[in-house]
Amino acid sequence: MIEENLKVEKEIRERFNPSKEICGFVMFDNELIQIKNISNSAIVHYVMDPVEQIHAMEKGPVKIIWHTHPNNAAIPSYIDKSNAKKNMLYLIYSGLNDDFRLWFYDGDKFIEKEW
Repeated sequence: MIEENLKVEKEIRERFNPSKEICGFVMFDNELIQIKNISNSAIVHYVMDPVEQIHAMEKGPVKIIWHTHPNNAAIPSYIDKSNAKKNMLYLIYSGLNDDFRLWFYDGDKFIEKEW
């Protein structure tokens, strides 16, 4: 598990963009897929391109939804909560603190999990 986590972290760091949030999926085979962020305010939140999202989900089940916070901590924002899917894992990378945190959304609140 640790090796897979390190691989995911390395790939997200390599793709990191300090001027906008990037996002995507970690599939159950641990493939990292980046989905285009089509938000008009990409520096503060993400909106996944629906066509790319469907193509990615056709590859298999999604294990984790990931995104970056270029200038904030790896804590879910109000916008993250309003867009969250119940019973889903969310991995957030903070460019500000250079850290990753994993969260589970239970439909009401985010619960931090071990990453």
